[in-house]
Amino acid sequence: MASKNKKSDLLPYNPLLTDVPQEIMPIAPNEEAEQKAELIEQVESLATLNKEVLEVKRRQVELIVDNKKMDAAQKLIDGINVVAEKALNAETITKIVSKEDLTPMDLKFLAEAMDKMANTLKNLMTPSMQDELGKRKRIKINAAFRTPSGEQAAISVEVPNNE
Repeated sequence: MASKNKKSDLLPYNPLLTDVPQEIMPIAPNEEAEQKAELIEQVESLATLNKEVLEVKRRQVELIVDNKKMDAAQKLIDGINVVAEKALNAETITKIVSKEDLTPMDLKFLAEAMDKMANTLKNLMTPSMQDELGKRKRIKINAAFRTPSGEQAAISVEVPNNE
């Protein structure tokens, strides 16, 4: 067993008789620095690629969710239209209003229904431009002017949020 330990301590070549193999030969300091820089660049590029892949996947999931929301919104709109055709029929409204025994509660319900319909109409009329947080995007227009003499003027216009 002692001979086995001695053999493992020995080099696989005789440095006095042969050249040192390239993979065992020590690396020059400038080559080592270049190799380290290359490895760092590779790691940074991999990190950048991973971030880009994650961003693409996040956007893909957002699009899937947005499509599902659009489908649900379309179903809701179809349902609202079915109810609106019946509830907003002139004959139906005339029957309800022409009842002789309308109570103050009935009038209150009619007023609330009118208010909800007006708000729904208002919401349908507002633009659907929204940012990633679901809020309406702000629209800003900036313009800067400079005269030949060097005087400057700037104009900035912001379309306010309608919410």
